Amino acid sequence: MMAKDIRKCAKGVGGVSLALVLVGCLSGVILMADADEERAGGAAAERFGFIVRSVGDLNADGHSDFVVTAPNPGHDKTYIHFGPQTPEPFGDDTPPRLVFEGPDNSEAGWSVASGFLSGQGRELVVGAPAELGSKGAVYLLQVAPPKEAPIFGETIIGPQNAYAQFRGETINNEGHYAGWSVEVGDLNDDGHDDLIIGACRREGTVYVVHGPIASGVHNLGNAADTVLKGRDSEGLFGCSLSVGDLNGDGRDDLVVGGFRERLDPLGVGGYGRVHVFYDVPAGEFSSEELGNKAVLVGTRGSSLGYALDAGGDLNGDGVDDLAMGASAYTCHRVHDNNPLETCVENPLPKVYVLLGGKNGDALVGEHNVTDKADSTISGAAKNTGFGHAVSIGGDINGDGRDDLVIGTQDQSLAYLFYGMPNPSAQLAYSSAQGTFDGTAQGLLAGFSVDIAPDLNGDGLADVLIGAPAQEWFGRDVGQDAGRAYVFYGQE
Repeated sequence: MMAKDIRKCAKGVGGVSLALVLVGCLSGVILMADADEERAGGAAAERFGFIVRSVGDLNADGHSDFVVTAPNPGHDKTYIHFGPQTPEPFGDDTPPRLVFEGPDNSEAGWSVASGFLSGQGRELVVGAPAELGSKGAVYLLQVAPPKEAPIFGETIIGPQNAYAQFRGETINNEGHYAGWSVEVGDLNDDGHDDLIIGACRREGTVYVVHGPIASGVHNLGNAADTVLKGRDSEGLFGCSLSVGDLNGDGRDDLVVGGFRERLDPLGVGGYGRVHVFYDVPAGEFSSEELGNKAVLVGTRGSSLGYALDAGGDLNGDGVDDLAMGASAYTCHRVHDNNPLETCVENPLPKVYVLLGGKNGDALVGEHNVTDKADSTISGAAKNTGFGHAVSIGGDINGDGRDDLVIGTQDQSLAYLFYGMPNPSAQLAYSSAQGTFDGTAQGLLAGFSVDIAPDLNGDGLADVLIGAPAQEWFGRDVGQDAGRAYVFYGQE
């Protein structure tokens, strides 16, 4: 049954089972062809859809907005789509949108976030990790739609329009890819959002800049209030970031992934670690030095922490929960000169869910993730990249709980789980209530995913699926510009 037919169940149209109504109308196999909206990139092979993310109301018009990035070198773009979204059949015409175009070969759009960083409204944050000879850069943008937006078309802005820019460092004569990951949250509980920047090279580094942030160009090493260093020489601490309140104390916690930490000596890949910092003081520290934290350790070759999201409440207890992708795909990334590499030593990819806790129930100390995860969701097979992307953060079917979407690296599939009121210890991909299927298009749909709070104003969260058409590490499916798909939530 196709998605548009499934959605009739909420309105009582005949031929739909009661069971389908109970789990929500986005259920079963949901085809990309039946998306409520489809957006396309502007040029061949720009990898439009590399990141899809809801970014709140950037222009303060009362409607949620979203961005789609295309960071392929030479394109370096972030497309900003202003709400409200409507299921218009745009065809070959491009709907009005604002486009941030970074410097050539900067990979601008590799990461994005948003928040109230200046005290003057909501800013869009764009990471460009290859800029400045791979030192990396991060831009803060105060954006609004063009005063006279065309009926169809684009308005381009660039670095000269940025409110602020942070420039990365050279460490041991190497650029450290600042801006590989970015996130926003109020880590010091002062009422101002803080900017968090991951620099993903060697051991990895995470920088925290407290808000409110002044305009201008800043050297990240001097501007950061907190600097966290990874514990392993090739651990890539900071490649993934998330923020949520996992211990129920009312303040944001910082979650950092190091998917190559505890690297296997045989080269199979990293076990991976996920670090949950409940308190992030000012100063410079190793990740091991901070005491008020939890650390989850993956299994051999699993690359735990490749993807993270702590932005939602899956079981409805009022405390944020954490989804951790262990896509077990490191071998493909290490051996991209050999496209026939099968990585048979890689384990089955999985996503682990850790439920938050309050009143002393939050996890502390270092543990194997297999011992502490409240739920483990297994992918279909090795080397599928299941868990390459994860998103918690919105109620898609109106049952009062946030939901989970899991993406894959190259299967053109993504999986939808409606909350976890009574989490099972072991689940499989086939337990998903819905499967977003882009295999007919073959554009790697599910490479990026996000649950958007509400894009069309109906009170329900919506689903964003990115299909960048090309993988980053050499294998591609042609010269398509890439796509982004929007599926509206339904009760």
